[in-house]
Amino acid sequence: MLQVKRAFRTLRTKAHPDKGGDAEQFNALVKAHSVLSDPEKRRLYDETGQVHKSAGEAFVEGFAGGAFSDRVRRATAAATSIASSMGVADQITIRQSESQQQSHTAGFEAWLRSRGSSSSSVYTSETIAEQFGVVKASYAAVPLQQRSVLAAVCRGPGKPQERLEMAAQQLPSELEWGEVLIEVKYAPVTPADIYTVRLGGVYDEDSKEPPFVAGHDAVAVVAQVGPGVKELAEGDVVLPVVPLLGCWAEGAVVKAKAVVRVGRLAAGAAAAAAVAAPEGAAADAAGTKAGAESATQADELPLPLEYLAAHRELLLAFQLLEADASLKPGDCVILNVPNSTVGRTVLQLCKLLKLRAVAVLRCKPSSEGADERFEAVAEQLRGLGATLVLRDEGSVKTQLQAHRFFGRPKLAFDAVGGDSAGRIAEALEPGSKLVVYGCLSGKAPSWPWQAWVFRGLQVSGFNLRKALAADTPAGAAKLRKHLASLGQLVSAGLLSLEFTEYGFAEEWQEALEHAIDAPGGSRVLLRM
Repeated sequence: MLQVKRAFRTLRTKAHPDKGGDAEQFNALVKAHSVLSDPEKRRLYDETGQVHKSAGEAFVEGFAGGAFSDRVRRATAAATSIASSMGVADQITIRQSESQQQSHTAGFEAWLRSRGSSSSSVYTSETIAEQFGVVKASYAAVPLQQRSVLAAVCRGPGKPQERLEMAAQQLPSELEWGEVLIEVKYAPVTPADIYTVRLGGVYDEDSKEPPFVAGHDAVAVVAQVGPGVKELAEGDVVLPVVPLLGCWAEGAVVKAKAVVRVGRLAAGAAAAAAVAAPEGAAADAAGTKAGAESATQADELPLPLEYLAAHRELLLAFQLLEADASLKPGDCVILNVPNSTVGRTVLQLCKLLKLRAVAVLRCKPSSEGADERFEAVAEQLRGLGATLVLRDEGSVKTQLQAHRFFGRPKLAFDAVGGDSAGRIAEALEPGSKLVVYGCLSGKAPSWPWQAWVFRGLQVSGFNLRKALAADTPAGAAKLRKHLASLGQLVSAGLLSLEFTEYGFAEEWQEALEHAIDAPGGSRVLLRM
């Protein structure tokens, strides 16, 4: 490296334009030195002859630890998983030999493991403040201008069209310890939102008593921060990390721990001032607010605001594929609801990763023009990356067998449940896995016992909130890393979604009807 450095200095001196050298030759020389002096760039140049990776190449190399691009890394990843495939007898032998000469540290770690996950918890002053609160007299609350915001309020369980209504919600008069005021920019209308409204505020183990503001997800801007908030500042763009946050509202006061920062808006502080302004100053702030809203591609943001609003579907598709370390280029993945936001993202990622994707599409044969609509959607899905598009009816396995020399799927993604889940499970290669991440039909999936015993079907559930744990520092860092990877693909035109925007105040009912009647294709967004 020292010789390269000295040779470069000599050539640079001779070729410098100030000394009569050629400018193009000098620039080429500087570029060559930057490649030769950087080990990572040198490795890339030696392997491919390229100086820079494309967005697609960078994504494939970084995805799942490089399992889709680098044979050496793939071998390393396989070596690290040997313990998981080691025989029980070998493990007993190893652990017995370890126990005979177990150190004090090893014994202490074994004792900690026996106490469950809570044994690794670390308690700090922030933990105590969060659990027991902070004495109000010990800090100065941040006053807020008295104002109300429009919100979609659920009055009880039932049909969303009947149980939701638009109402004015009064914001608190001050921000207490650990609270922030956020301005919602976009909120998606997702199946999870509709499901929660139908049940009257139930989402997994969490629940809210009606009346409550609907909406799990959104992209928002921090307008004002309260006492004790260190991680956020005015103008920060944030995403919710907890369910039932009440995102179908123009603004809200929430705990800082309930959101995660993903960047800043250009002129974000001015946009924040617009929402925090008193009603009398609304006209003065309107121009600033409109200017901020027009900058959907914001500085420091990994994705445009519309894509950030749909971050949960993007991350879900990413995680579903990355979670299975056994997949390799050429393998086959099968999924139902391929026309959803998650499905469309999975198809595009499969195309980049050189995975074959079988899309199982539901159709209504009794309706007029059903075949034409099916073929139109199927053509779109093939354009996104689907190798085959099959009908979600009868036997998917039989439909697949009609295509000779087509290897059976090794992984299935189910978001429907009921008979649809059984159909894609039957099409799997023996010993393969089916991942359940949703249940749009409301019916639990079921399989004959032969699928478990003779075909070795493996079934697991997947929940993005629990898998990502974005409410922890490590989870938040992982979320930002994944969003940055996806953002590079969007910027390069390798990943795209369709959106349909509705004005929140005047078009929210139309948006709701759209999301319920036609859940596939375009993601419905409420624009605040």
